[in-house]
Amino acid sequence: MFDRYFVFYCLAWCIIRGLRKHDVIIPYINSWLTDFVFVPLVAHFAHVVGLVLLRLTVPYKFPLYQLLALSALTSVVFEYIAPMYTPYNRADWGDVIAYFLGGVFYCFVHQKLLLKNMIVWKCKFQLF
Repeated sequence: MFDRYFVFYCLAWCIIRGLRKHDVIIPYINSWLTDFVFVPLVAHFAHVVGLVLLRLTVPYKFPLYQLLALSALTSVVFEYIAPMYTPYNRADWGDVIAYFLGGVFYCFVHQKLLLKNMIVWKCKFQLF
């Protein structure tokens, strides 16, 4: 579960949220990095929890359409609905783009590493 991308997502999100709390603004990074890492963070967590709960022995992967659907749902919730009900949320097309880019990144970069690591991990334990 704790591969390098997952650790990066968590650290980036926590650091940026902490900096925002202290009114430290880093252009672009403060605006879109948390949105970029959100969908991969949720997808990776769901992937690992699914493996554990379903006790899958064969690696599976999320198809791109599911990650794009997750990105679309996230966009609707955080960029359309939330700004209507909370004073600190505001709609931003840059955030929507970041959600979708994060989903695509997870599909083509992070998920490949995860599946490769799962195969290596499985081979190591089959030897014993």
